Amino acid sequence: MEEESSRQDFLSRLEKARNLLYFADNSGEIIYDTLFIELILERTELKRLDLVVKDGPLLNDVAEGDLRDLKASELDGVNVRRVDKGDGGSSPTLWSLEVENWLNEYELVISKGQANYEGLSEYNKDNLFFFLTVKCDLVAADVGVEEGSKALINSGRRR
Repeated sequence: MEEESSRQDFLSRLEKARNLLYFADNSGEIIYDTLFIELILERTELKRLDLVVKDGPLLNDVAEGDLRDLKASELDGVNVRRVDKGDGGSSPTLWSLEVENWLNEYELVISKGQANYEGLSEYNKDNLFFFLTVKCDLVAADVGVEEGSKALINSGRRR
């Protein structure tokens, strides 16, 4: 029931949103993310969509080079923002004040993947939605679903 409520809330917000922040997950999924982003841009009134990637390669996380290879960063209306890959570089971390300010700038925020959930789950924001497959018992307990489940969670309704 909670998932259906989150789904309806997400769709309603997507329909009304004029700007969206999208935290990408891994390089294998960026192909699907690009298709999803193209559909969102075609079917909504968004004026701005910022895609957040890591500032360099780390494991399988999507980085800016992946976007260039797919020409995803060339889509009309799409801008790229970077977060630190975990090496203390010059980009902000997911739990930084700068990223929290980003969350406040946008009418809608999509956070893809469990790693982004782990980095952003402390934020209690009604505009923040997590899309993830739950891959461990700890996150399953936190989210309230079984390990292996796919989840759509509104951050503002979690606590």
